[in-house]
Amino acid sequence: MFAGAWFSFVAIVIGGSMLFPPAKEGTHSTALLYKFAMNDMPRKEEKVPTVGRALIANLETMQLSLFEDANLVKTFPILSKGRPGTPWETPSGSYAIQLKEVKHLSSIGGTWMPYSMQFYGNFFIHGWPTYTNGEDVPVGYSGGCIRLGTVDAGEVYKFIPKGAKLIVLNSAHASDFATSSRYYLHGEGTPPTISASTFVVEDIDSGKILWEHGAREARNPKGLTLLVTALTALETVNQYKLVRMSELLLGISILRKHPIGAIDEMPVGTLIYPLLFDESDTAAKVFAREHGTRQFVRYMNEKSRAIGMDETKFGGALSTDESTTTARDLATLLRYVEKQKHFLIDVTMAKERTLSDSNGDERYAWSNKNPFVLSDDGAYRGGIVAKSQDNNGSAMLIFDVPVTEFGSRKISIVLLDSSDIIGDVTKLRAFVEEHFIYGIENQSSIFIRENTEPTPSLIKKAKDLLHLEQLLNDVIDYQRDV
Repeated sequence: MFAGAWFSFVAIVIGGSMLFPPAKEGTHSTALLYKFAMNDMPRKEEKVPTVGRALIANLETMQLSLFEDANLVKTFPILSKGRPGTPWETPSGSYAIQLKEVKHLSSIGGTWMPYSMQFYGNFFIHGWPTYTNGEDVPVGYSGGCIRLGTVDAGEVYKFIPKGAKLIVLNSAHASDFATSSRYYLHGEGTPPTISASTFVVEDIDSGKILWEHGAREARNPKGLTLLVTALTALETVNQYKLVRMSELLLGISILRKHPIGAIDEMPVGTLIYPLLFDESDTAAKVFAREHGTRQFVRYMNEKSRAIGMDETKFGGALSTDESTTTARDLATLLRYVEKQKHFLIDVTMAKERTLSDSNGDERYAWSNKNPFVLSDDGAYRGGIVAKSQDNNGSAMLIFDVPVTEFGSRKISIVLLDSSDIIGDVTKLRAFVEEHFIYGIENQSSIFIRENTEPTPSLIKKAKDLLHLEQLLNDVIDYQRDV
């Protein structure tokens, strides 16, 4: 067993050292390795207020904690939450308690929810729900609400006033490597010219920024607004409510299968597809009308603040509305959706969606206009592209990029105001793939040569491993900024 572990270590060290090519003597290229230790995406640390009452709902430990003046008062078990990966996954973020009702009738589930405390859209904290006939709802995932025991919910209800802060924590997706892992830049050449006025390239799991330019400059997101519209609609609009469509409602985005005059209804939730497939502002209008446009836009801004988009202000739900954001905020949004509302990512990856009536006859069909879907790009992992016919536009996309010897990492690319959106995305992907290595920041296992030292042969490397102690003492770690 020890021998097997030793040879595995030998293989990793040899393979790892081959990943880092030596620089040419006397050059000033990027051939040396640089540590990107300072490129972490800044995280907004949510804290319990020092004055007043507040709650923390930890959906990983399934506990709800009450605080007063930042002091823990009591903790209750959470009995149920929204199922992860579904449209009803309980949203994480920072919220405030809004509506409070001792007994609230859910318009979606048709159940009574005791001691209900709304914190965002369709999401509440409440006790164990019952059907209108008085029977308890069975055990299982909730429709997205944070479900407590009824007695516990009553105690929380009495303790927490309207406006109290609620922090919802969700389990993070574990990184493929240790938390000490870091990116290194290697190879020769100069960075490509990017036409976009602002962009961010980020490792979506770790939140580390690999490359950015003008990332905090305010821009109108235009078509990218519709991802927030979809997120807000998913969490505040009854997805099962039937809406009546007209022949012209979705224009050429639909394939009509029934003659004019046929019953023309569909669940409003299906409009997520034309919204994200084809930048359908008509679908966005339908969602916005459900609460009234002003209230819907309030929900959009409330949600953006809740997930840490502090440099964003939405003026409307449509791609044509005046809104402002930054590339960094959009990277935050994309990371949140990928981790917490993956249903929307799945929608952006789908090629088409058909809607059939009760007889099984196809009524509507939508096709995804995303160029990376149309080209069957095997590395594409979700996102949206808003571009004109002359290829101007913006994008927020996720790709699997091979930056390790053992696999790929999910890399997000956000660009705004590009004059060659496909070309810019292609250049950024290629540069990351060719020049970035994801390694482990461990002084005892990274071997980086000085640029004047010749490359040792493979046999010599194996021999040198017999003198491991000496090698560990000779490790050189370049600490330079790019």
